[in-house]
Amino acid sequence: MKYLKLLLSLAVMLVSIPISAYKSENITVNVNGQNRSVLVYKPDNMSANLPLMVVTHGMNQNPEYQSEGDLFRDIVDSERFIVAYLRSNGAAWDIGGTGDANFVRSSIDKMSQLYQIDTNRVYWSGFSMGSMLLYHSLALLEDKIAAFAPTSGYMSTEQQWKNLKGQINLIHCHSLSDGVFPIAQYNFINYVTGLAMSNGYTKYQKIENYSNQSATGTKEVWTDENTGKTVALFYYQEGGHWPTVRNRKEIWDFCKRFTLNGQSSAQPAGAQQAHSNLPAGVKSYFGTTPDLKVDGKNLVDPNGRAVTLHGVMDTPSAWFNSGRWSGGIPWADYNDDANIYKCRAYFTKIFEAIANPAKGTYANVFRLHLDPCWLNDNNIRANGFSEWNGKVYDPHGNEVGGEASIYHFSETKLRKYLDALYMPIAEDAIAHGLYVVIRPPGVFPATVVVGDYYNDYLYKVWDIVSNHPIAKKYPGQISLELGNEPVAVYPRGTTNFAWFDNSTSSVLRDFFQPIINKIRTNGYKGILWLPGTGWQANYTSYMWSHPTDNLPDGSYNIGYAVHFYPGWYSTASNDANATRTPQQVLAQFKAQVPVVDYCPVIITEVDWSPKDGNSGHYDEHGNWVTSNMGTWGTGSTSEKSRFGDQFKYVADQLGNVSWTLQGSDLYVDIEKYLANGTVQPAFLDKMRRAGYADAYQACSGSCFQWYYEYACGDKVPMPYGFNSGGSSSGGTGLAPDKECYLVHAASKLIVGKGPNETAAITNPWFCRPVTIRDCGGGYFNIVYREDNGTEKFMTLEGPWNTFFRLDPTTDNAKYTIEGNQYGNFQLKCKANGLLVGSDSNNLDAPLYSDKRGTDSKYFFFFSDVKFNAKERSALDEEDLSTGVENITISPVAAEHFNAAGQRISPDTRGLHIIRRSDGTTVKTIMR
Repeated sequence: MKYLKLLLSLAVMLVSIPISAYKSENITVNVNGQNRSVLVYKPDNMSANLPLMVVTHGMNQNPEYQSEGDLFRDIVDSERFIVAYLRSNGAAWDIGGTGDANFVRSSIDKMSQLYQIDTNRVYWSGFSMGSMLLYHSLALLEDKIAAFAPTSGYMSTEQQWKNLKGQINLIHCHSLSDGVFPIAQYNFINYVTGLAMSNGYTKYQKIENYSNQSATGTKEVWTDENTGKTVALFYYQEGGHWPTVRNRKEIWDFCKRFTLNGQSSAQPAGAQQAHSNLPAGVKSYFGTTPDLKVDGKNLVDPNGRAVTLHGVMDTPSAWFNSGRWSGGIPWADYNDDANIYKCRAYFTKIFEAIANPAKGTYANVFRLHLDPCWLNDNNIRANGFSEWNGKVYDPHGNEVGGEASIYHFSETKLRKYLDALYMPIAEDAIAHGLYVVIRPPGVFPATVVVGDYYNDYLYKVWDIVSNHPIAKKYPGQISLELGNEPVAVYPRGTTNFAWFDNSTSSVLRDFFQPIINKIRTNGYKGILWLPGTGWQANYTSYMWSHPTDNLPDGSYNIGYAVHFYPGWYSTASNDANATRTPQQVLAQFKAQVPVVDYCPVIITEVDWSPKDGNSGHYDEHGNWVTSNMGTWGTGSTSEKSRFGDQFKYVADQLGNVSWTLQGSDLYVDIEKYLANGTVQPAFLDKMRRAGYADAYQACSGSCFQWYYEYACGDKVPMPYGFNSGGSSSGGTGLAPDKECYLVHAASKLIVGKGPNETAAITNPWFCRPVTIRDCGGGYFNIVYREDNGTEKFMTLEGPWNTFFRLDPTTDNAKYTIEGNQYGNFQLKCKANGLLVGSDSNNLDAPLYSDKRGTDSKYFFFFSDVKFNAKERSALDEEDLSTGVENITISPVAAEHFNAAGQRISPDTRGLHIIRRSDGTTVKTIMR
C-alpha cells in the first residue's frame, strides 16, 4: 500500500510539472541535387496555415545546440507555429554566394508541401554566423520572409541592404558583453541604424531600461508611418555570445505582427475613422494568459496589473453555428461521437481566426456555452414536470420550452461531454491565448424560486463542472458564469408569482450562496461571475445583500456578468434615444449596475449593427426578427450618440469592464475564413452592399479596431483611467486635475508628504490624494494640497532628495509618466532624466529622484480609492506598527449600516477592507 501511495504521489507530481507540447522530426530537403537536413519542431496538435520560423545556427554548431539555447520549441504549441532549424553543410554557411540562400528558399517550399504552412507568415532568425547568412540573403529572400530576426552577428558591409527592392521588417538582438562581435570592433548599433535610415524608416523611438521579462536593456525602433514597416534593435548588458532564450519573446512578439504582404497588426482598413485614438482604459492582455483574480474593482494578474478582457462567445450547438462543423446539418446527431472531433476541429479554426495578430484579430477571452443540444436526452423526464397538449410545465406550473427547459437534462451527458468536448475546447482556447468563461446550459425560466428545482439544477451543474480536473488545473484562466439571464427570482416558498421587486431583497444572494459554497468546497478557486435579474440588467439587490466567498485565503474572487443590448440602459436602438449622450447612458448603467464601483464586470453578451431593409435573421422559434445586418440588436456606431459609441464610452470610463460579443461570427466572417483563410470583419460585404462605410457602424468592424487598440494601441493605457505620457507614448490622455492616490508598486504604500516634514514618503495613512496636472510638453506636476488649500509640488531638491515645494514651473517639478510594466509606470524627472523610487519597501521610506533600472521600487500605479478626514483619523489611531509593511485597501460590495444600526443607501457609501501583506484584515472602514 505504501508503494502504491508513492507511485500515486509521483504520478501527481509528474502531472503537475508543466510539459511543453511539441513533436520533432528530421526532414530532408534537396537543394541543387544535394540532400540537406532540417530539424523541425511542430505543435502537438497540428493544423494547416501555421506560421513558420526558420533558424540558422552559428559556426561550428548544429540545430540541436541552437534549439537547446533559444528554446523556440517550447512555445510552438502555445503560440501555434512551426520552427525549422537548418543544418549547415560543414562548419560554416555560404555567406559569399547563393548556395545557402537557396537552401532557405527550398526549405520553405518543402515545409509548405509537408505542413501546409501559411507562406504569408514566414520568419527567419539567425545566430552569429547564421545571422551573417541572414544579412547576406536579405535581398535574395525578401520575397519569402515577412520578418527577419538576426542575433549576435552581422555583415560588415552595407551592400546587402542596399540591394533591397523594398522595405523589410527586422529586429536585431545583441548583448553588449558579446566577446565574438564586441561593439568596440563591430558597431552593430550604427549598422542597424544605417539600415533603417537608408530605407526610409523616419519615425524613431528609443526606450531606455526596456524590459521584456527575459532581459532588460535599450530598445530603438524605426518605423515608416505610411507602410508600417519596422526595424528594431534591442541590446542589453548580460548574455555574452550564446544562443539564448532571453531573445525568444522579443523575436516572436516582433515577428508575429507581420505578414509578407503587409503589417498585420497595423490598423485595419477604415480604422482612420473616429475610433483610431485609444481612450482612457486598461490595456488588455493578448497572446498570453497569466493567472487572473479579483482585487477590489479590477481583474489583476500576479503582479497586481489591472487588465480587461475583450472577445467573443460561442456554443458547440450545430444550430447556433449554422451547421458549419456538422456538414451543413444544423441538428446533428449529438449521440454520434464522431461529431465530437468535428466540433473540436471547428473551434480550433475559430480560435485561429479570432486571436491571430498575423490576421489582425486580438480577442483574448472566449465565453463557452455548455449547450443543451449536447446535454439533453429525450428519454429523460425530469421529476416534477408535466406534459399537456404537447406543452411542458415546470414544477411551478409555468410553461417552459426551448433553452429555458431542463426537462430532458442528462447528468450523464454533462459528465461525458465535459471530458470529451467542453474541457478540450477550453484547453484549446487557452493554448491560443484566450481566457475562458464557462456559461451553464440554457437560460433561466421566467420564474424561479430560491431553493426550487432550477436552483437545485444549477447546484448540480456547478458541482460537476467545478470538480472537473481541467477547471481546477486552470483556475486563473477558466472562470464560471453561474447563470444566464434570470428574469425574476422569488423568495423561498413563494407560490403566488405576482410582480416582486427584488432590488432591495436578498433573493439573489440566497439563490447563489449555496452554489458558491459548493464550488469552493470542491476546491475550485477561480473567478465566479454572478448574473442579475431582468435578463442580466439589474444588480441593485447585490448592493443590499451580496454573497460571501469562502476561499481559504479570505480573498473575494467574485465579479458580475452583465448583458448590454441596444435600447438597454437608455442606449440608442434604431432611432430611439439617439440623442441620449454617452454620459447619460453611463449614469443609467451605474444606476442599474452599481456593483461596477466595487467589483469587476464582464458584459458577456453585446452586439449591434445598423438597419438593413433587405436583411434580418430568424430566432430560435423560427420567427423573423430585427431587420439588421445579422446581429440580435439594432444600432450603429459611427453616427453621433448611437449605440456603439455609447457602449464604448461606458466601458472605457469605468475602466473595469470586460466584454464578449454575442458570437464569434459577429467579430470575424467565419464562412470566409473557413473557405479560404481570409480574416475580415463579419458581414463586411453585406455592409458595403447596403451602402455603409466598411463595417465600422457595426460591432464587427468596431471591435476589429477596438480590440487592436486595447492590445497594441499607440498610447499605453494605465490603470484607473490614465494613459501614459511622455515621449514614449505620443500623448497623455490624462484627465485634467485628476485626483487619485499615487501608490508605490513594490510596497503597495501610498505616496505623499510625511507628517512632520516636507519629504515625499510611502505610508498608508499619513498620505493624501494627489492631483496629476498636465503642465505641457508631455510633463506633469504631482500636486499635494495642504489643509489650508496651499498646493505643493513634488520636486527634486539637490542631487536626489524629493520634497513638496511651492514652485511648479522648474524642471525639477516636472515629470513624465512612462513605461508600462504589468500596468505600473515610472516617473522620470525632467531636470536630471532619472527615475523616482525608494531604497526600501518600509513604512515612511523616502522617495528619491536619482534612480535607474526596472526594479519594482521604481514603479508606481494610480488608485482611485479616496478617504475623508474621519477615515484617515481612524487609521492614525489604529496600531498598525507590527507586520504591516505592505497594506492594501480594497473596495468591496456589502450591506451598509450607520452607527445606529440603520441600513443606509449603498450608492453613497462604500466598504473598504484594509489588509496586511499576509492577507489578514486590519480593519474595515466606511467611506
